[in-house]
Amino acid sequence: MLKLTCQHCGYTADNIPHKYAGKIVKCPKCKQGGVRIPDIELELDDSALDVSDPAPVIVHVAEKPLPVRKNSVKPAELSNKEESEKVFDTKELQSSRNETPTKTGQTDINPPTILNETQSDNKIKVNKVKEWNIGGKIIFISACISTLSMFMNWVDIGLVSQSGLTQGTFIFLGFYIYPVLMLFKNKSISKTWGLVCSIVAIIFTLIYIDSKSIEFMGNKINASATGAWLFLLSSIALVVGVVKYRPKNKDEKEATETIHSIENSVNSCEENNNFRLINKKQNNGTVDLTQIITNFCNDYSDDKSENIWWLDQIKNEYIEKHIKAYLNITSDEKILLLLNKGAMLGNVFTGLVITNICIHFCTLKKSFFTGILPWFFKGERGKANISGLKSLEIAEHDTCFGNAYVGHELRINDEILGYVRMGTNIVMDDKAIAFLNALFNRFAEHGIIERKVNNYNWQ
Repeated sequence: MLKLTCQHCGYTADNIPHKYAGKIVKCPKCKQGGVRIPDIELELDDSALDVSDPAPVIVHVAEKPLPVRKNSVKPAELSNKEESEKVFDTKELQSSRNETPTKTGQTDINPPTILNETQSDNKIKVNKVKEWNIGGKIIFISACISTLSMFMNWVDIGLVSQSGLTQGTFIFLGFYIYPVLMLFKNKSISKTWGLVCSIVAIIFTLIYIDSKSIEFMGNKINASATGAWLFLLSSIALVVGVVKYRPKNKDEKEATETIHSIENSVNSCEENNNFRLINKKQNNGTVDLTQIITNFCNDYSDDKSENIWWLDQIKNEYIEKHIKAYLNITSDEKILLLLNKGAMLGNVFTGLVITNICIHFCTLKKSFFTGILPWFFKGERGKANISGLKSLEIAEHDTCFGNAYVGHELRINDEILGYVRMGTNIVMDDKAIAFLNALFNRFAEHGIIERKVNNYNWQ
């Protein structure tokens, strides 16, 4: 099994199935993207590989009598007396294995000890106390101390003192019923109800202590005794226990939820209606674009954009921003080119990522009001297998309201998927447009896509 570790919050999850090896997913806890599941299994402890002194292997064999008939061999056929002694009844052998002589000379049948379901359940119940985490132990200890405090003095004025039972404060123990009951049932404690019980217990105890303030010879003194203060401390501890409590089966439940979260993250492109899969049937990775893109980047002689990074120029922090917004690459993909390292228009992200197989995109919707309210006009998010596309191009300038630059059309198979902002500055990056369309033309020259880019009004 594999292990997931989030570089953002430090969350870890074990027992990740092998089918998610190499996937980049969102953290199930902090929900941030860019968390990669490793391709290798969890490392074994060195002690697990120590075979110098192997433990003995005990093999239990079913004690079923062999199909041998009694006196199947006649004594006359044996050559001597010793051989005749070898003839025995296998049923007697079977019974002798399970019979043990007792002090009275009688036989007592002692079958192999087997832990039945009832014994197993009792054993589990006994071990529940040991399996409590620190929160469960704090709850249990605080409940014991609060109960003990009822037998101690709650009021003490020297000559007269009364216990919690006499004062009637034992009803305060009712606030402990819910958390203690959930603890022994090994169920999750609702943080809301658990904190309400413990905090109300603290408030009632403080009110009680304050009510025991009396005037004595012109001075105001408090007659509350040790029991009341001890109950107050145990109620404060109950708050801590409720917050930290975690039932044993919650770890298994969380592991299941983690797997579900990873499945949803990996399969988001198929389950999310806002995620487009274009040319899916041909997405088999048969055409690797690594060499084509590498040669193009090395051969490109025009001015290069400051908003496009390729190969070794791509930084992890740029990739993480794309992953957080939309990017979900598979284990057989390698990022070769990236457009935009951040957001500009209303802090709304758009961008492109080209791998050795696909082009991933995040756009703004083509609308007249996108420039004013970009948060409400998010466009397509998805990917397309480049091999076999009819067309791939950066097309017309936006026609949104106002003078602010929104982006240029991204067209795949002559379909407008939305606006992709060329750069993160106030004005467009025409160098980025020229670079990308030249790359797309190179794909057409190699027969990866059907035709070259049309002539558009990029201004």
